[in-house]
Amino acid sequence: MTSSSLEANLLPTTSLRSTSFFEHLHFDVRALIYDCMDLPPISHDYVGFILASRQAKKEAHEAVTRALRQYMNGFKRRYELFEKHSIAISGITPNNSFTQLCEIAIQGPLIMFDNANFYVHRFERYLFPKPFRKITLICSGEQYHPLDAGKERIVQLESFATRMTNTMKNFIDQINVRDIKTKSIILAWDLRGGEGGPAVPIQMRGKRYQRLIQDEQVTCYHLQSNGADVGEFGLLSEGKWEEEVDLEDFLFAEHCSSEGIGEKLESGLKGMDEDVYEEGRLFASDLFASVIGHSLNDWEYESE
Repeated sequence: MTSSSLEANLLPTTSLRSTSFFEHLHFDVRALIYDCMDLPPISHDYVGFILASRQAKKEAHEAVTRALRQYMNGFKRRYELFEKHSIAISGITPNNSFTQLCEIAIQGPLIMFDNANFYVHRFERYLFPKPFRKITLICSGEQYHPLDAGKERIVQLESFATRMTNTMKNFIDQINVRDIKTKSIILAWDLRGGEGGPAVPIQMRGKRYQRLIQDEQVTCYHLQSNGADVGEFGLLSEGKWEEEVDLEDFLFAEHCSSEGIGEKLESGLKGMDEDVYEEGRLFASDLFASVIGHSLNDWEYESE
């Protein structure tokens, strides 16, 4: 007897294929389950396939959620160990869809944007190369929002705006866009303190910029609330990121607005004329223009 025939005789005659849960059920039970299912307009012959697909999606969703939560918890521990301040990560719950899991938000104190040279590399190395649809980095607090209105508040906002401008410039200079797979990266701030938070909707208006080269899909935008307490700066690329992003190649494309941090970007100023917007804006309304090197009308502003 040859070795191959010996091995063949040693193999079990019954299949070791594991059977699914439904294969153990009586046919009448399976038929009853099929009858109660909500189906799309297809033949009833495919009901078993639909159920199997739903089960596969459920198991994949559970696995993805578990793995993503584990990865982000590891990132949070590393970040807090080196940066010496806490951050909160939202967007990872068992009830979230696959689409929602592709959008995460990381919130920290105002000091989160103090050391741009340091934090950029942490996000670039661990998060931006992942295929997220959107990553929103939010700093929040009220140190730059005094209770007294007027010039004191404007001075505080000017200090914060200067720091945010430097943060954005450093951010663009240091990211290696060739390694980025995240489609949308947002830097945002919320200075409302006890009055709200990033999850509280607020009307924001601003401007969108796009590249001179029309076939490139990289877009930049800047939004702010009327009081400049809430705002965001965004970089989006629907396709592959270019070798480098030179913001001086961007020109004004349109006015835009949204209903809050990380919300959908819409065309137009939502109930405000362009002339009214330009005349009534605070100095920081053109914060992004300073980042890309365009004039700021001498940074004129109005006190409240």
